[in-house]
Amino acid sequence: MELDIIEIRAYNYFELNRKVKQINEKDLANISTLLPQLKPIEITVSGLARLNFASVYESERRMFQKFYRNVYFNFHRVKNDKLLLIINNEIRLPHIIYIHQLQNLYYDLVGDVLKLPGKGKNDL
Repeated sequence: MELDIIEIRAYNYFELNRKVKQINEKDLANISTLLPQLKPIEITVSGLARLNFASVYESERRMFQKFYRNVYFNFHRVKNDKLLLIINNEIRLPHIIYIHQLQNLYYDLVGDVLKLPGKGKNDL
């Protein structure tokens, strides 16, 4: 996937040189130089767990959920083990497949940053 500069915000996670990079204000000032090196990180079950999504069961099927400021973010498994984001059990967003897209949507809906808890390694 080729990244669009408009998608990149402070605190977003990307892959840079095979490591997870969290974008900061300094990076944004030099984003045109950094952009060709950034790779989006696909949303995975382990990544959702690291971002404090809870594993819950619905009709014998496991999903991953986060509830914050009256918004439910639910990830359901679909064909080929892909994950489908459904907001408030109503709005299906199959195009949200990367962590930075989820972070941007989360911020737009609840006004807070979705990031890894604590300090230390940024593993997604």
